[in-house]
Amino acid sequence: MKPHSHKSLWFGILLLTSMALATNLKAQQKLIYFWHFNNTNTGTTVAGSPSLIKPIHANWGSLDSTKATISYVPATTVSSSYKTYWDVAAGEASDTFNVKMGAAKGTATGNNELRVRSPSDSMEVLFTLPTTKYKNLTLKFGTERTGSGPQKESYDYSTDGGTTWKISGMSFPKDTITNSIWNLIAISFGGDNTVNNNSSFIFRIKIGAPNSTSTGNIRLDNISLEGDSIGAPAQKLIHYWHFNNFKGLGAAGSPSLITPLHANWSSIDSTKALIAYVPDFTVSPAYKTYWDATTGDTLNARRDKKNQATGINNCLRVRNPSDSMQLLFYIPTTHYKNINIKYELEYSSVGTGASA
Repeated sequence: MKPHSHKSLWFGILLLTSMALATNLKAQQKLIYFWHFNNTNTGTTVAGSPSLIKPIHANWGSLDSTKATISYVPATTVSSSYKTYWDVAAGEASDTFNVKMGAAKGTATGNNELRVRSPSDSMEVLFTLPTTKYKNLTLKFGTERTGSGPQKESYDYSTDGGTTWKISGMSFPKDTITNSIWNLIAISFGGDNTVNNNSSFIFRIKIGAPNSTSTGNIRLDNISLEGDSIGAPAQKLIHYWHFNNFKGLGAAGSPSLITPLHANWSSIDSTKALIAYVPDFTVSPAYKTYWDATTGDTLNARRDKKNQATGINNCLRVRNPSDSMQLLFYIPTTHYKNINIKYELEYSSVGTGASA
């Protein structure tokens, strides 16, 4: 969020939508597959032939979880004497990234992680992820390494079952792994539509040096694939505020002077859709605060993005003091379901504007 000189909290364009999940609304994507490893037994506890390492099915899937697997396999033909393995171990309390379901959070008890053991210089981790009837995919997982473990992961994917591999369209193709600190990896594939609705989609992790010794490992946990259902109807706009015609108050005064703001547009009744800035408990008559408008932004703009005649593109400033105040959004949803509310937000300056 950008710092500014005024002590205030800024709200940009605000809207309420409904009826279905909107395309690219990442926070509302559907969970397709999830691995938490808490009930997993890899069957391997010491180094042995890679042929002993069996795939791990997803703990949960909205499609067929038996077809979603994670495998640790030779990247090239290796000798019969090559030995490696993977296993599970109790996770750290700090491993809280990307917890979705059926997984402990904030505790090591019952919170297993997958350890991909060295040597890994002739191995790769494959995620077989059918995406039938899904698009706009996001793959997320937590990762860390031991002190002697490999320091880099590189990523690519295949849309033809592993015949060819590519990185085009991925949000980023590699990561440097931090020792003993869990990091969240989130990879999108928005630049390549061939990953959508694809029963042959595979994601791959290739492990970088030091990866030829018999010690060290990388760790993976809480792996999820999320996406948007193909064919879902677009959401409908219910209520919308853009603040372009709003002025507000010029100075702090009694909260009783602050009148609610009606929605600029509504598919129901805009007179019943309100934003109010009111005391959250009884305050003394001397308590003073206010709200006003200033230049805003165009993120999330829908209607009347900017008043072209006057050049106005306002946002709402909720001014300090605000310690006895609250914002209330009156947003009737009659005849609508699957509600989402979206708005822009920033604070005026570090240390003075409200930050939480």
